[in-house]
Amino acid sequence: MCKVTDNFGKPVLGARVSIANSGFKTTSDSMGEFSLSYVPGTLVVNIEADGLTSRSVELNISASARYPLDDTVLFRDPPPNTLSIVGPNGYVPLAMLA
Repeated sequence: MCKVTDNFGKPVLGARVSIANSGFKTTSDSMGEFSLSYVPGTLVVNIEADGLTSRSVELNISASARYPLDDTVLFRDPPPNTLSIVGPNGYVPLAMLA
C-alpha cells in the first residue's frame, strides 16, 4: 500500500492516482492509502487532489507486479484572499489570531 498525506500529516481521502496514457487508475481511501497494478515499462504515476498540489513519479518497471511507491505528500493550498500562517494542524488566518 502507498499513502497520500497533506503537508500537515493528514490522510488525503479521494486522491486521484493514475498512470499516464493508460486506463490504470484508482483513488485513495479514508486513510489516504491506495494500491495500483503496473505493467512493465517506463511509466508516470500522477497523484492529484482538489485543493492540493499534484505530484508525478516516473517508474521503470521490469515485470508485472504491484510495486509500492514511497508515501506521497501533497501540499494543501492556503485559503484564498487571506493572509495566513502555518499552524500545527493547518493554515490559520491572521484575523483569527486577534
